[in-house]
Amino acid sequence: MDDQHRRPLLELAAPFCPEEIPSLLEAIFGAIGQALLVAANPTGHLIFANEAALALFGYEDFEALRVAFERASDVLEMRDAAGMPVPISDWPLVRAVRGEEIGSFQMSVRRTETGKSFVGLCSARPVRIAGGRGYAIATVQDVTALKRTEEALRESEERFRTLADNSPDAISRFDPELRHLYENPTSLRWVGIPASKAIGRTNLEAGVAPENAGFWDSHLRRVFETGQPESMEYELEVPGGRRFFETRIVPEKDPDGEVRSVLAVSRDLTERRNTLEALKASEERERTQAAELQAVLDAVPAAVLITRDRDASSVEGNRSCHELLRIPPGTVGTRSHVPPGARLLHEGCEVPDGELPVRLAARRGVPVRDYQLEVIFGEGTRRTLLGNATPLFDSQGELRGAVGAFLDITERRRAEEERERLLAEVERGAERVSRLLAVTEALSRAVTSEQAARVVLEEGPRAAPTPVAGFAALRGADGWQIVEAIEGGEPLRPPQDIVPHGAEALFGLGQAAWLETRAQVEARLPRWARACPELRAAAVVPAKEQGLLAFGYSHERRFDEGERELLGAMVGLFAQAVERTLLYESEARLRAEAEREAKLRERLMAVLGHDLRQPMSLVELGAKVLARKSDCLDEQAQAVVQRVTRAVAAMGTLVNTLLDYSRTRSGQAIPVKRKHGDLELWSRRLVEDLQAANPNRVLVFESLGDLGGEWDLDRVSQVLSNLVSNAVKFGDPAEPIRILADGSAPGEIALEVHNRGAPIAPEKVAQLFEPFVKAHEEGAGATGGLGLGLFIVREIARAHGGTVEVRSSAEEGTSVSVRLPR
Repeated sequence: MDDQHRRPLLELAAPFCPEEIPSLLEAIFGAIGQALLVAANPTGHLIFANEAALALFGYEDFEALRVAFERASDVLEMRDAAGMPVPISDWPLVRAVRGEEIGSFQMSVRRTETGKSFVGLCSARPVRIAGGRGYAIATVQDVTALKRTEEALRESEERFRTLADNSPDAISRFDPELRHLYENPTSLRWVGIPASKAIGRTNLEAGVAPENAGFWDSHLRRVFETGQPESMEYELEVPGGRRFFETRIVPEKDPDGEVRSVLAVSRDLTERRNTLEALKASEERERTQAAELQAVLDAVPAAVLITRDRDASSVEGNRSCHELLRIPPGTVGTRSHVPPGARLLHEGCEVPDGELPVRLAARRGVPVRDYQLEVIFGEGTRRTLLGNATPLFDSQGELRGAVGAFLDITERRRAEEERERLLAEVERGAERVSRLLAVTEALSRAVTSEQAARVVLEEGPRAAPTPVAGFAALRGADGWQIVEAIEGGEPLRPPQDIVPHGAEALFGLGQAAWLETRAQVEARLPRWARACPELRAAAVVPAKEQGLLAFGYSHERRFDEGERELLGAMVGLFAQAVERTLLYESEARLRAEAEREAKLRERLMAVLGHDLRQPMSLVELGAKVLARKSDCLDEQAQAVVQRVTRAVAAMGTLVNTLLDYSRTRSGQAIPVKRKHGDLELWSRRLVEDLQAANPNRVLVFESLGDLGGEWDLDRVSQVLSNLVSNAVKFGDPAEPIRILADGSAPGEIALEVHNRGAPIAPEKVAQLFEPFVKAHEEGAGATGGLGLGLFIVREIARAHGGTVEVRSSAEEGTSVSVRLPR
């Protein structure tokens, strides 16, 4: 210390005698608020400590502290600000004794025996006085509380940083210049700016859009000015689109109340807002769907009941429910809501309140299926309902009610009953049809009226309760004939005059008589009633004009509609069978007569063909003799000879035709003698001869291709002659007859004769080649004939292995084609 600073102290100590100086120093050192320690040089032993030092180190008196310093390595532990141990030789007071001046040394001291510790800032400096003695004085400021506060602040800051860095919200801190002091990772992410780029810059400097920066800066500036927090919700246009945010800006003040920074916490509300909007939309849809569902339920033609509790204390119903049960709209509830006097039945028994389907499903948690409920109202009206009930469960599977739906099947049930009735009738009808089919099948085998009567008498008793008597009667030219009678299955012949004495009148009316009492039987059929005393009822049914059928019964009875229809149908079949048997008999007679006529005609043809040949040969020989002597005859005689010659040729053709027919009818084929020949030359000569024989007609002959082959040319000439002859007879005289010989095909030739004129009826075309069948009736242009020409043509073609075909129409005319293999 220099003289300038030493002089005031000397002046202060002057009034005191030397003995008083230690007390003065002790008082001064005790008044110092910090711990003060004094050590002497050169040993460095502690020679003084004020009260603050004793309290700081935790000792009650100086001696204990001095000893502790002597044994420091055992009882005291010192560490520096970095937490490293400090040896005693480096303690600030010891270093000051060695002459070092320690400005500020942070240390932490802990008493090992008690664990008590403190943190202090130590300053030490050496002091030298006259005589060479040296001292060291150290002051220690207790900063334990300050350090703990700083540590707490540091830990708090770390926790804040940890929380902020991991928060999904954006957290920002701004200084009074509106510069970014801190940004967590979430901050500025929405605007696409890294947080590191924003530190130390304003929003505008960090690249925030001007409109967004201005918005933010205005709110930040107001918080700095007013010192009051602000909250706001807003919408911003960001690179990802428009988003909604909620921000809370809070001022951060220093101990003097000045706002040194503001903290802003922002939360993205976009998803929450979208969720809320979606929730609102969903709720609106649910309301709409609920309304639509109610409308659908009201439109459903079924009673729908819903209960939302297990006890089914309240049950709601749709419009159809109220209409079917005749109760006003509202809660259906228990049976007390059913109209007074109404009854609920299931399988004919009263239904207890707790056994109704919806209540069962709600209470037991099991479905009720196909439950039929009959409602009987007070005035007697009945409704039949059929439905199901199903339990309702919540999301946790807990039973929470039930729903039921019931259809009004009253009309359907009536329809089913009617259907069952109709099915029963159908079954009865099917049985009747089966019986009628059996009768029909049996009658189809009957060939006489008597057989038909027996069939009906055998099958008739099966149509109704077995009769005790019955008969069938046929009406013939000689009067009534009793065909057969039965009693108990045995024949019983009633009096022969039973029909004229009763049934004749019934038959004459043409209507059935259903005699259901003994009195009616005695009145209408007295002789039969006397013959059968047990007869109590009878059925008499006329069989058209053929006869009648009668059955008797041993008890009075009513004939229902089905029995009447069945017996009537059976008698109708009987009448048809009788008519058919009569037709069979008539047909058999006609067939026998036709066979006799055919045999007679065939015999006649054979005889004519044989017996005419000899006289015709004589006539032909005489005509040839006269023809050789034509020079001796005048013109008239020559003309007569020519006519005789032509007539003989025609007769020869007719005789040959008759002989060919006789052969075919006896099972023989027409004989043919094949030899090679040119059909073109042969046909042309034949057509010329036919033209000469028919000078009033025009014959046109045409040939195609190669007409060589092997045939019986005489028979082929016979075919062509017959076809041309028919064309001359039935064709239009004003139109030419065309003959075509076609040999263009490699394996066969075709001869075709075509003429114009009236067409052949379609139904006759298929019969033209049968014996004695003519294309046209006599007098329709025909000149007579046996009807054997086309028959012979077909047989000659068959003998050659060929075929014949006829085409005829008004537009195209008539063409007959014969195809013969070469």
